[in-house]
Amino acid sequence: MAMLKYQQIASDIEKYIVTHELQQGDKLPVLETLMSQFAVSKSTIIKSLDLLERKGIIYQVRGSGIFVRRHRRKGYISLLSNQGF
Repeated sequence: MAMLKYQQIASDIEKYIVTHELQQGDKLPVLETLMSQFAVSKSTIIKSLDLLERKGIIYQVRGSGIFVRRHRRKGYISLLSNQGF
């Protein structure tokens, strides 16, 4: 099954974080830059970022930017993705 556009963008951003060895707290480009880089609407970028945030890859600080979260450890369990169980 083909990925939706926002899922593909989220995957591309995740690969960018890994290949550029970004560390916890490193800042990602602002929304406008991501919109022009991927040639998509603001709502598509926001959906991509929300997906990455739910996966624990980034966190967003209103008025400050989008930041890389600490790398996951092997065997890490996300309570959000498991609905708490």
